[in-house]
Amino acid sequence: MRDKIKQRLLEYGGEALVSIAKAENQTKGTFAQRGILDSSMAYQAISEDNKNGFAEYMDHCTNFIRKLAGSSAPQYADELREAANKLKRDIIARMDHQIRMQGALPGNSSRVQLRNELGPALDKIIKRKLEDFEWEYRGRRYEWNNPEHDQHLQFKDR
Repeated sequence: MRDKIKQRLLEYGGEALVSIAKAENQTKGTFAQRGILDSSMAYQAISEDNKNGFAEYMDHCTNFIRKLAGSSAPQYADELREAANKLKRDIIARMDHQIRMQGALPGNSSRVQLRNELGPALDKIIKRKLEDFEWEYRGRRYEWNNPEHDQHLQFKDR
């Protein structure tokens, strides 16, 4: 079953890259129409596309593992972590390629800055999604009072 999970997570990773690229293209099109494609706002929106697509990927993967493995799902946290880190590397590599290809364009420093901020942001998503995945199976679930602040996290026994 471990190999099946690894294979499916890799497939989902490829699908996530395509989905993220589509979202980025839509964002670029919107900002290009406004004539501000190389603005920091455009790069920030592209960064958000990457974070949102990555979070959706993590949710999709955790749901798949939960359905397939049931109560033994926590045993597959390492596979989830490895797959998430691979997708993160692929996203960063794609951004690095884009930066190299557009290196001569003005405004590139904003793109580099956002690329440098994206890695830690994706690490944070990985950490939180893995915690959520593991906490779900320790007999507790959590509820947010205010999703902006961790100190408002409340646990409730099932």
